[in-house]
Amino acid sequence: QQKAVLLSTHDLQICLWMADRLWCLDKQGTFTTGTPDYLASVGTIKEMIASDSVDFDPHSLQIHLTTT
Repeated sequence: QQKAVLLSTHDLQICLWMADRLWCLDKQGTFTTGTPDYLASVGTIKEMIASDSVDFDPHSLQIHLTTT
């Protein structure tokens, strides 16, 4: 049986670890979908979390809080 689970969350780290496919909606209303690896490689994830206090490593799919 093929089954799907839809999870709506703002915890992006959990999504990056667990999802086979992500559906992302940015602030401008642009909808993007793909695997976590794909969305990381094209910069979608980094753009979504762009902040002076957050860093994203697209190779490890890790989100890190930075300190200044």
